[in-house]
Amino acid sequence: MLRDSLLPISAPLFTSAELDAAAVPQECFIRSLLRRVKSPRFRFIAPGLEVPHDKEAFARRQRFTNIPHEKDSIPGVLLFAAPDRLVDLNFEIRRLFSIAHKNVSMNDNDPVPTGLYSEPVRRGDYDMEEAGFRLVFPFALRPGFFRDEEGARMSDWRPVTSGSSTELFQHGYFHPFGGERRSQRLESLFERWIVLVESGVWTVGKDGVEEGSINSEMRIGVPGMNIRSHQAGEISISLMCS
Repeated sequence: MLRDSLLPISAPLFTSAELDAAAVPQECFIRSLLRRVKSPRFRFIAPGLEVPHDKEAFARRQRFTNIPHEKDSIPGVLLFAAPDRLVDLNFEIRRLFSIAHKNVSMNDNDPVPTGLYSEPVRRGDYDMEEAGFRLVFPFALRPGFFRDEEGARMSDWRPVTSGSSTELFQHGYFHPFGGERRSQRLESLFERWIVLVESGVWTVGKDGVEEGSINSEMRIGVPGMNIRSHQAGEISISLMCS
């Protein structure tokens, strides 16, 4: 990345007023993170995922923070959006994000912005992870025509659920500290992304990580596995042992 292409340094990434405008709850992990992190000097942190330099767009894209949530519950916050890429509110997304709400007041098939969300949680629940995440894709990770040995897998090597758009980078059932519903931590995701950049799997240009990185064969998710992506109208993903 050329030095002249870097954005000016500013800190922090968000002010309290900007987070209030996006209805990010007080006294929660994700608010503390966004208040403390330095503003990155690039636009794209991962292929197609935009750093929220535009604070008005950040607030406008939130779908769940403005819905009334239960006491001691934290709704999902869209951290890094895939601009202009939407997915219909389906059963999977409603079930995942309604955990912090008595009812998600949205209609089926309403458009939901895609990208990296913080994990919605009820703090009183067993096996919750407030520092977790959900990466919501605008396409199915494992379309129904894939055989069990094909398609994206979770960290325990099980295939993601057929038609899922949220299970990539998640633990799966078998992991040391929690069950299937406990989400992977953000720090683990960021560590994996660093590996993808430093190993040259993801290419970096003047605006940050290049979107074209998703169109080449890449090592992603868990060690020892390859994910091959081809774009032809839709993106299909196959995953195989290396």
